[in-house]
Amino acid sequence: MYANQFGQYQKEQYTSNNQGKLIIMMYEGAIKFIEEALKGIRNKDIGARGYYLSRADKIVAELNLTLDMQKGGEVAKNLSRLYTFIRQQILVSNCKGEEKPLIDTLEILVDLKGAWDQIVKGSIVNKPTIPMKKPEESAVPTERKRFAVTAY
Repeated sequence: MYANQFGQYQKEQYTSNNQGKLIIMMYEGAIKFIEEALKGIRNKDIGARGYYLSRADKIVAELNLTLDMQKGGEVAKNLSRLYTFIRQQILVSNCKGEEKPLIDTLEILVDLKGAWDQIVKGSIVNKPTIPMKKPEESAVPTERKRFAVTAY
């Protein structure tokens, strides 16, 4: 009986007003998996690299799927572009065994997580800004832009 109640409690905890916390957990997971993949690259462990990059890619894909393009407007479009860029960098790193794409990806994810941390804590009174690397057609970021994010 208590197991069912606890299971229901856990389900409600993640489906109610804790969406921001869930998003933060997803960013934390992606960051952790990319860090582990970097260790795999440095140790020349192709299996670990592929395993952790696959897990990170799935998280970023899920973050992209959860965007509400109607309500999110330009912010959602920018996040979608960022997630696409991140997934491309993960693919490049997995195929070539390069660290640089993952280091760039980590920087973006850490910045986004930091912004969500502030949103969830309620420390942002006005619209927050998130540092963003703008993906170009060649998928190589060259400049940093800031854009506003609002929680829905």
